[in-house]
Amino acid sequence: MNMTDGGMASTVPGVFLSQLKNAPSVKGTFFPDEPPPNFAPANPALVDRTAGALVCSAIGRSALHGFAATVDAAKSEARWRTELNSTDALAAGRAIYRDMIALRLEGLTFSETRNMRPDYASAVANQATSPAFINLMMNRLIAREANFVEQLDFIMFKLEALDAAPLARTVEGQWKSAYPPLQLTWQTRAFIGPDNYKVDTFINEVNTAISRERTQTRTYPAGWGPDGPGVAVDRTTYYGEAVADFVKSQAAALGLATGVAPTNVH
Repeated sequence: MNMTDGGMASTVPGVFLSQLKNAPSVKGTFFPDEPPPNFAPANPALVDRTAGALVCSAIGRSALHGFAATVDAAKSEARWRTELNSTDALAAGRAIYRDMIALRLEGLTFSETRNMRPDYASAVANQATSPAFINLMMNRLIAREANFVEQLDFIMFKLEALDAAPLARTVEGQWKSAYPPLQLTWQTRAFIGPDNYKVDTFINEVNTAISRERTQTRTYPAGWGPDGPGVAVDRTTYYGEAVADFVKSQAAALGLATGVAPTNVH
């Protein structure tokens, strides 16, 4: 019952960011060294689309080798903002938060003999609906104590994580009976959104990928000189070939490519 959020909610955007960097469409080209996320995404398709749009948004702000012209920066930004404002994103953020709570509870409720979670759920529910707790809750709500509603929300999340969703609804019903103005947000709270990211969130990784170069050298005869036949050397450097491939495939599939070629051959 005394277990607190401990900052878990504030770390959800960072976990989602790690999921984005591990999305199949972007990882190999832009985030090859990113370790796996702590929790697998609940909606891999959402993560992949959002990651692609965020990468395109950064490409559209790059000053290197004409790549900015290859994508529609405004459309890219609109796409990832739309994705992160969706009900899918709401569910994805909540899934991460629930995974964090479940992991924390695992260490507290583990038993080698039987499943202790229903016992813990009942104990939490009994304490949360006791007259002493409800009186304290009403006093804090009337006083408009900062973050107290979030503390109540967290009790609901814990009960849900203990596989006792019906108990959570029962507790919430008793709270509302005692204090009808109560408005909890545990079923609607968003943990990630467009404000957690920027148009150039991935600009460093994008510029690194664009800066990767491959030089092709060709030699051919160039007439005779004082010492005999001459040889000419022709060197061509290609920048960001993998990024160009990404634009042609993934960005195009998202409808974010402009069809303009980069000036990446020198």
